[in-house]
Amino acid sequence: LRISGDNTLIADGIECVSNSGAVTFVPAGLDYTHHIHTASKTIVISFTTRENIGNGIEVFDGFPDHDEVALFRDLLDRWNAFPHDNSVCCLEIFYKILNIIRQITKAHQTNPKYKFIEGAVNLMYKRYHDSDFCIRELSESVHVSEAYFRVLFEKTYGCSPGVFLKQLRINHAKMLLISSFYTVGEIAELSGFASASYFCY
Repeated sequence: LRISGDNTLIADGIECVSNSGAVTFVPAGLDYTHHIHTASKTIVISFTTRENIGNGIEVFDGFPDHDEVALFRDLLDRWNAFPHDNSVCCLEIFYKILNIIRQITKAHQTNPKYKFIEGAVNLMYKRYHDSDFCIRELSESVHVSEAYFRVLFEKTYGCSPGVFLKQLRINHAKMLLISSFYTVGEIAELSGFASASYFCY
């Protein structure tokens, strides 16, 4: 995340402008040149993917400059303070950041008619820990009927809102299982499942 500054990154003859507020992905080992036009401040996160997801530089503009940017700072602060104790928490923050970027790119591709669905997805990410949270609340948040909401959601994301919500909970539970800090019952509760038996099923 570029906190401040104007920069240009060039790889294979392609120029990518990375200004304040932009998130830039640079594949490891890529040969590129970096032109700094004004003094810059960045937060850099290095991570490994299971498979190759691209060979070029990608820049995502339009990144919100309020609460979401605070996620980067929070991730940095937590890791610097207690890298091992906070590894699970840092991973969760990292996934939130990736989801925000996904939403930005999705919004550019989405029919304007369905853009209000993004607000419902944001609410999912804020409330999926709550086992009482349901699809009805999502449809009410965007002021449409539950049936119409389900139709629009499936057209936008290719799955039902219930499946999407369950996957969020499962992904969160996976991270907690890796940590080995919690019992299965605690993980179920922290991930938004109504009971440990339903979670194990």
